[in-house]
Amino acid sequence: MIPIFEYFPALQKRLPYIKLGQFPTAVKKLDRSGRLIGLDRLYMKDDAVSGQHYGGSKIRKLEFLLGKGPACGADEVMTFG
Repeated sequence: MIPIFEYFPALQKRLPYIKLGQFPTAVKKLDRSGRLIGLDRLYMKDDAVSGQHYGGSKIRKLEFLLGKGPACGADEVMTFG
């Protein structure tokens, strides 16, 4: 279950959803980059590993858009971003 449905259980019945990604994604420590800008601790969330063949935060959006398509009777879904 994704966090939004844990915090707001009623939404799970109202928001069609298809799991596409592998979440939560990793958080990486960037030692070298941190030192270059004078920070002891610099971290980055790595959404590039959220899917085997794809990645990025777009997957989170598509999980809801592609969930809604079949729920509305659509055979095709077109999205832009």
